[in-house]
Amino acid sequence: MYRAFILFVCTCLQLYIAAQVPERFQDEKTGKYGFKDATGKVVVKPIYDIAFADFIDGKYVAVNIGANYDANKGGKWGIIDAKGKVICPVKYDNARCLGYNLFALNIGHVFSNMDVTPSGKIAIFNAAGKQLTPFIYQGFLTAIEFQDGFARLETSVNKKQKYGLLDSTGKVIVPAKYDNVGGFREGRCILELNGKSGFMDKSGKMVIPLKYEQANSFSEGLASVKLNGKFGFIDVNGKEVIAPQYEDAEYFEEGYAAVKQNGKWGVINKENKLIVDYLFEQIVWIKDDANRIRIKRGRNYLEVDRQGNEIKK
Repeated sequence: MYRAFILFVCTCLQLYIAAQVPERFQDEKTGKYGFKDATGKVVVKPIYDIAFADFIDGKYVAVNIGANYDANKGGKWGIIDAKGKVICPVKYDNARCLGYNLFALNIGHVFSNMDVTPSGKIAIFNAAGKQLTPFIYQGFLTAIEFQDGFARLETSVNKKQKYGLLDSTGKVIVPAKYDNVGGFREGRCILELNGKSGFMDKSGKMVIPLKYEQANSFSEGLASVKLNGKFGFIDVNGKEVIAPQYEDAEYFEEGYAAVKQNGKWGVINKENKLIVDYLFEQIVWIKDDANRIRIKRGRNYLEVDRQGNEIKK
């Protein structure tokens, strides 16, 4: 009963919030866009040539003045709130609301109907209109996507792409100097630099040094890593749990991992005991206490048991 009441309250709250978010409309005479509230009252006058339909977090939306795609004109972009207040002036060459009260604004982007290649430089701003980073980042604005409270930033150093991480407060916790930056899994993020891989935590601290030739994301507390040409497994603190000894290794699922020796794949458990012999050219997944394994055999994918016998459906 209590859970049903809480669900009812949450649903009502969501409906209330949704009702407070203005809806976009287009003026029939001018063709320009504005916003109306739930009663039909105009809360943002129709002065924009482009306005995204959805307010991010119910608060902010990117708008444009001067765009005319038929004439190959990109216009200028800015950010407004749900009451029409200008948060970031309409003077930028591209703009995107990122969530977490943060925005990515671009200067120098050259609009073209024929070429969508990103150009110009990007900086991060907050809801106070304050610039949080210099205009040094690049790439597609849509690529700055938050996952688990972090977003990847891209720049170029000596014509080489480099990557860093932005947190949900707008702080760059990882400078854009790495060859690759992964997403967070089990509190750890892979960083790659000059052919070496390591892991950082969510504070930006490097907790596992850049010493591996290859590293894969954590799963069930372990990650497969390559050292001196062989794969083994480490825990989230960098402690070696299974010494490097395999030609290749995948992640653990349901207590088991696929590993490769002599060109064939088998299955081990977390004690490094061989559960399924090296029989397969590829293992896709492992289920049901390793009693059901999806493999590739020739051109076909099928499910087998621990002995390699096909399981008929």
